[in-house]
Order: sequence, then C-alpha cells, then structure tokens
Amino acid sequence: LVRVEKLVIVGAGHAGQALALAATPLGFQITVVDDRAELLGPDRFPPEIDRIHGEFAQVMAELPLDTSTYIVMVTRNHVLDLTCVRAVLPRNYRYVGVMGSARKIRMMVKQLLQEGFDPTRIDALFTPIGMNIDAETPPELAISILAEIVAVRHNSKIVATVQQVHAARRAAAVI
Repeated sequence: LVRVEKLVIVGAGHAGQALALAATPLGFQITVVDDRAELLGPDRFPPEIDRIHGEFAQVMAELPLDTSTYIVMVTRNHVLDLTCVRAVLPRNYRYVGVMGSARKIRMMVKQLLQEGFDPTRIDALFTPIGMNIDAETPPELAISILAEIVAVRHNSKIVATVQQVHAARRAAAVI
C-alpha cells in the first residue's frame, strides 16, 4: 500500500499561491486552505489543486492528516498560524513548517509551551520555515520551503542541520 503524500498549504496569499504552483510537479496531493474565498478562485490555482474555504481552526481540526502529510502555515498573521498549529500539533503528520520572523516564531513557541503542548513536538516544528537562502520574493520563498520539504521527504542528512539552524534562529530572536 503506497500512501499519497499530501501537502496542505494553510494560507492562499502570495506565498501560499507561489508554494502551491511550485509544488505541483513534485507529486503531492496539494490542498490550499483559506478563510478568504476570493483567494481560492480558479484564476489563482489550477484545477488539480484542492481548495478549502473555511475558518482555519475548524478546517485544520477536521482535515484528515497522517504521517504522509506535510503542512505549511503561511497565513496572513502569526495569530492565525498559532491557531492552526494548536489544531495540528497533537495529531499525526510528517512535517509542519510555520512562516514568520524568528521573533514571532519564538513568541509562538513560548505560548505553546505555556499552554502545555509537548516540547518535543514543538521543537520538531520547522520554524522559521524554509532553507536559509536569503529568499525574498514569494517564488523564492516557495523554493526555500520546498527544498526543506524535499529534504524531509527523503530523510536527508541535512534535516538535522536545518533543525539546528532553526532552533538557533529562534533562540537568537529578541522578544
């Protein structure tokens, strides 16, 4: 039995759109989630990309996830990202990455710890998301995120280094 690898992109803004389009040839079953219907139209995403319109926390709580699911949080603000992380953190998945400045991510991690979430699950989050290639534009950010996801997909030796870099970036951030 071969499991379908799923990529769930939470947020259909510029970064989410670029990520979905760049990921299309990689063989993932792609789903984009947003609470703004106007961002999920066929003018923004090809028909092979599933689109779900709804309130983030509810959609993420109900979405079927498993150990073949890669989740990327690129909503319009860190409060929504935090809400979505809360909904998925106790569940099964392969990868969760969250976009945001190191400072915002550090604040989110601190909040999750205060709320009693498992510290090892929090440490396993890929935050701030993406390989540190000094990406600036949404298409460049998509490439940096997909490079990280591909490394996880193939159990690359670089994943441990990437997680150490993320932890160091979070730790260096001033709250």
